[in-house]
Amino acid sequence: MKNGFINLAVPIVQLTEPMKVETIKLAEDVNVTLWDRWDVKLGKDVTIQQLFEHLRTTYHLEPVNVFRSSSIVYTQVHKG
Repeated sequence: MKNGFINLAVPIVQLTEPMKVETIKLAEDVNVTLWDRWDVKLGKDVTIQQLFEHLRTTYHLEPVNVFRSSSIVYTQVHKG
């Protein structure tokens, strides 16, 4: 893949290689990027509380948003 920039006002076409995405190390064996998608399969009857507990104990994560397909199931609201 390449990034493309075309400016018709000035005859210029630029093609560049995209930068490598930043990798974040969450645990000894868990590296993620901003673009990663996690599918957690805990069963049909799992609650949000059980899901959060699984993520805390397994990955040491505190979820901010939870989606199912394209629907928001949970979003953290900051009171300020």
